[in-house]
Amino acid sequence: MPTQKAIHIAKSHKAECTTKVIRNAVKVLNMNIIAINKINSKLKINRFKIPNYA
Repeated sequence: MPTQKAIHIAKSHKAECTTKVIRNAVKVLNMNIIAINKINSKLKINRFKIPNYA
């Protein structure tokens, strides 16, 4: 039968893993949002350029 200390360590480890997963997911989402914003801003800039044949 596990001791109280072992149960506490197991619970804290599970919570730690969960927070790591959440942190990594937020980092990935932020990187995706930054990439989408960069692409979107480049598209907006190119839309207002005057083509050479005009």
